[in-house]
Amino acid sequence: MLHTLDDCDAAARQCLPRALYGFAANGSERGASVLSNTRSFERRALVPQTVVDVSSISQTRSIVGTNYASHFGIAPMGVRCLHTARISDWPRPRMR
Repeated sequence: MLHTLDDCDAAARQCLPRALYGFAANGSERGASVLSNTRSFERRALVPQTVVDVSSISQTRSIVGTNYASHFGIAPMGVRCLHTARISDWPRPRMR
């Protein structure tokens, strides 16, 4: 079962091709943005509030005109399909 980001990372490492996992996990070039994001989140703590009435709280959000019960985001990754694409499906240049 996946409970933490480390759990998700370990699962991704097991099921994704090495090149695709490396691209997603390491970011660009030296991995500076991944390191910066990690350090930023390490400076914060998520502290649960207990004994708080949450019966009227809703996570529903409207994103580009569509309502979602719980909002989340997935960043676009241009190479995400490379591991499943067949070379025969790639666009061919036109010769003149």
